[in-house]
Amino acid sequence: MTDWRGVPACGVGRTDRRIRLRDGRWLGFAEYGDPRGVPLFAFHGTPGSRLMAEAAHGPARACGVRLIAPDRPGFGLSSGRVARQIGDWPQDLAELADALEIPRFGVVGVSGGGPYALACAWRLPERLSVVASVSGIAPIADAGRLPGLDRQHHAVLAVGRRAPWVGSALMALAGLAWRRYPDGMYRRLQAWAPRADHAVLARPEVASSMIAGVREAFRQGSRGAADELRLFIRPWGFPLEQIALPVHVWHGARDTLVPCVAAQRLADSIPDCRVGIVPDGGHYLVYDIIDDLLALLRREVEAEQRGAARRGG
Repeated sequence: MTDWRGVPACGVGRTDRRIRLRDGRWLGFAEYGDPRGVPLFAFHGTPGSRLMAEAAHGPARACGVRLIAPDRPGFGLSSGRVARQIGDWPQDLAELADALEIPRFGVVGVSGGGPYALACAWRLPERLSVVASVSGIAPIADAGRLPGLDRQHHAVLAVGRRAPWVGSALMALAGLAWRRYPDGMYRRLQAWAPRADHAVLARPEVASSMIAGVREAFRQGSRGAADELRLFIRPWGFPLEQIALPVHVWHGARDTLVPCVAAQRLADSIPDCRVGIVPDGGHYLVYDIIDDLLALLRREVEAEQRGAARRGG
């Protein structure tokens, strides 16, 4: 029997809960949008948490989407997991979907959540009705062969491989700063972000969800974020070439945090990858395309459901 726990929530339209997984860990999540709508799981960026999806509550409700945003291990309300891998995530998600009595659903990953959406496409094809990645990263274990990767990203990869403790230390400092000085850290994020994102990040609803989401990411400390940095620069442990489902990819041409070459890498590796490049988009373009994105994903889910009904009949 699922062990549920309610968690006080103060966000508009948000319901926070957590479930006990079979291995004893907690998995936290929040729900937004229409509780009777088309089910779509949204995976947050890195560092991030379920609260980053709060800006999508209104659009999801208007579009008829039930948006469920789980915390990955070590973030927010979710327990950490020793020696975890990206490919472990689909099992956690399947348990959550079972607890919510959702047999089929869509997934969308944003930025650092992208690899987890792809892992679900690889491991849970029978349960997914649509898969999407927005501003998502691509495998970078062999990034030396990726054209277009700038000097800054090569430096980050080199440090991550040769001195992983540096990344852990930086995440520990970032976590402390975000918990104590969230407004100041957000101003630093705005200054560091691609110029194409400056107007997006200035919106009050975006600032609110971003600040809350990143602060919550460090609720338990910095271990979850440090773990993810290590996972991203290693082989992911599953072959993109074996993904049998169509995958929708959106990426901003002016994204300098995750260069647009990542979208090309996914397109070259996934057999059925449908890429949309937004010419003026930056890294946080999801906030600009949220209405169109949710509408398209809902149509895809409904079309897949109609097809499944015809095949069943």
